[in-house]
Amino acid sequence: MVSNLKMHFSWSQINLTRKQEQFLMGIAVGILLILSIFTLKPFGIRFKGGDTGFRLLLLAYALATSAVLLCNEMLVKNILLPKFRFRKWSGSSVFLWYFYQMASVLIVCFLIFSLNSYSSRLPADLTVFMIGLRMVAFLLAPLMILVSFTIRKLFPLDDLITLKSSDKSSDFQILPAELFFIECQDNYAAIYYTEGDDNHLRKKLIRSTMSALEEQLSNADIRKCHRSFIVNPLHIQAVKGNKKQMRLVLKNTDRIIPVSRKHSDFFEKLRK
Repeated sequence: MVSNLKMHFSWSQINLTRKQEQFLMGIAVGILLILSIFTLKPFGIRFKGGDTGFRLLLLAYALATSAVLLCNEMLVKNILLPKFRFRKWSGSSVFLWYFYQMASVLIVCFLIFSLNSYSSRLPADLTVFMIGLRMVAFLLAPLMILVSFTIRKLFPLDDLITLKSSDKSSDFQILPAELFFIECQDNYAAIYYTEGDDNHLRKKLIRSTMSALEEQLSNADIRKCHRSFIVNPLHIQAVKGNKKQMRLVLKNTDRIIPVSRKHSDFFEKLRK
C-alpha cells in the first residue's frame, strides 16, 4: 500500500528536512489518534451523540499527544540530548526513546483527566490509568511506528546522500549540509559530519575508496581537494596559503585540510 501511495505522489518529488519530518509525525499521530478513538471506540470507550464534554476530553488527549511528541522530537531529541553527549542511536536506545515517548504522553493525558470534571464522576485511580496504558501501548505505539515509517517512505529527507560501503554492511545516509569533510586512507573513509542543530562534529568510518566516493558525490556540491580529502565548500571558514601550499580552515573543527595544487583554482575563488 505504501509503495502505491509513493507512486501516486512521486510526481511531486516532495522532500522533507528532519525538522519537517518530526513536525509532520507529531501532527499526524494526534489526528489519527482522535480519528481512531471516534471511529473504533476501543477499550470500552463509549459516548452518546450529545456528550460534548467527553468528546472535548478525547480531543484534548489528541492535542496533548501531538504537543508532547513535538516537544520530545524537536526539543528533547534535537537540543537536550546532544547537550548530554547522547549521540549514538542503537536498537536499545530507540526502544527506550519510544518507551519515553509513550510514558510522557500517558502521564500528561492522566493529568488532563485528573483536572477534568469527569474525574469527580470517575475517580482517577489505577483502573483509569490502566485504560490509558492500554491505549498508549496498543493504539498510540503502533500509530507512531506506522506514521514514521509511512512519512519516510513517501517523503524522503531533502537531498539525502547515500555513501555506499564496498562491503555493503555500513552504508551511510546524510544531508549534504551536514557533511563537513571525508578523509580517505587505504580502503577506508572517515566521514566527518554534524546532525541536526547539534554542531558537534561526529565521525563515521566506512569501507570505501576515494574514487568510489567521488562518483557517489558527483551530483552534490562537495569537492575533492586532495588525494586523501573531500570537503564541503559550505563549511569552509578560511582559505590560507598560496596555490603551492593551500590549506582550508573549516567550521567546528581544528583540523586543517590540505589542498593539492591541481585543485587550488576552485578554492582560490572562496577566499574571504
